[in-house]
Amino acid sequence: TRTQRDALTAFAVRVASAALLYLSQIVLARWMGGFDYGVYVFVWTWVLVLGGLSHLGLNLVVIRMIPEYREMGQSAHLRGLLRGTRIAAFALGTVVALLGAGGLWILSPYMQSHYVLPLYLALVCVPMFALTDLQDGVGRGKAWMGIALLPPYVLRPLLLLVAMAAANLAGLPMQATTAAGAAILATWVTALVQTLLINRRISETMEQGPHTYDFGFWLKTSAPLLLIVAADLMLQNTDVLVISQFLSPMEVGIYFAAAKTMALIMFVHYAVGSAVANRFAALNARGDREGLKAFVRDAVNWTFWPSLLCAAIILALGKPLLWLFGPQFTTGYPVMFVLVIGFLFRSA
Repeated sequence: TRTQRDALTAFAVRVASAALLYLSQIVLARWMGGFDYGVYVFVWTWVLVLGGLSHLGLNLVVIRMIPEYREMGQSAHLRGLLRGTRIAAFALGTVVALLGAGGLWILSPYMQSHYVLPLYLALVCVPMFALTDLQDGVGRGKAWMGIALLPPYVLRPLLLLVAMAAANLAGLPMQATTAAGAAILATWVTALVQTLLINRRISETMEQGPHTYDFGFWLKTSAPLLLIVAADLMLQNTDVLVISQFLSPMEVGIYFAAAKTMALIMFVHYAVGSAVANRFAALNARGDREGLKAFVRDAVNWTFWPSLLCAAIILALGKPLLWLFGPQFTTGYPVMFVLVIGFLFRSA
């Protein structure tokens, strides 16, 4: 019952998030125009990839280890996990951002100039993006669905919209550079707010005591999970990075609008996954294989059938939804019929 309640909570947050994210993309496309919107899409995709990889999969380790340490009564390990992995995520994100800036400095003479400054600014987001991703895992591992999902999926896009609106009122040019600056503000404030909320919840629910750090075991555990994370990130983002080498920023923006519209069905997949992940770990720690198998079957059914219904609705409304980005964006409608096949196979 609690798992179903968590799934409904995650689903509600993801519905609100999907609407807010979609609205923010529409507003950005309208404000910036197709060209600068395409540039922003490209640079933010790099934030998603680098931020999602820089914590080395530790965001999934905490989902697994928090229930396991709790079931086994290993409080010192649990306290060390909650503190150590968050520090590591921020530190690793900082290293990745610095390395990225160095690589960009070397490659910038060979790049189109309109990408360079937005990319430098976007790299500032990477450390806090990695921290937020890690703390998303902490929230899901603890079944604190609000703390896990509301900051990255509601607060961050809302702050981005507010920052861009303020920039527009101040008369700043609505360019990719301005959007990247707004993304820095939104990403850092979101991470700080989420950190404060998690620290307060930990202090309320856990006693003070020693911290045991087992980074060797955590990183060993994260290695195969990192491969999964990397494959998933590539699955979600490689298309934008690849087509950016062959198409103009305007065409990239049109493709991205079509892909984002079709990807609305994925909030069902994420909502169920967020609710069941810690339950998988707990059942495994207890050795309940039959319960685990039954739970997997339930999770698949909870994912696929709502996704199929959502896909049919989105395709029916595809052209009007794309028109919201701008009249020229409706040319991306055929892309949605290709992408829906992959999304439904993934949901199954």
